[in-house]
Amino acid sequence: MVTNNIKTKQKLHELVSALYTTFPPDKQKKNLYAVSFTVYDYSHLILIVSDLISLCLSAINDESECGSSSKAKSKVNIAQILNIAIELLPVDEDAFLEKSQEIFSKMSSNVVSEN
Repeated sequence: MVTNNIKTKQKLHELVSALYTTFPPDKQKKNLYAVSFTVYDYSHLILIVSDLISLCLSAINDESECGSSSKAKSKVNIAQILNIAIELLPVDEDAFLEKSQEIFSKMSSNVVSEN
């Protein structure tokens, strides 16, 4: 009986390791999970964030036009969608672009002063 339990646990562990990949634990934050999706490039990512924000704006406008009674019935969780949009923004890449622009400006000013 104990051997069967061990084998069952091992099989279950193998299944979890092999198949439970959509919702992996976040490596930096305890008790949270990371979810990812595929984009073609940064333009595609920015387009997705823009669409999420547009969806929220549309939902907010619809709620304001329909009155406060429809707000309770709304199925769109605007705050959650906006939080997702914020998480999707490429903040680290923005810092890279800023630093690159600074370096490029310095290089350009050196080239101009040399001429």
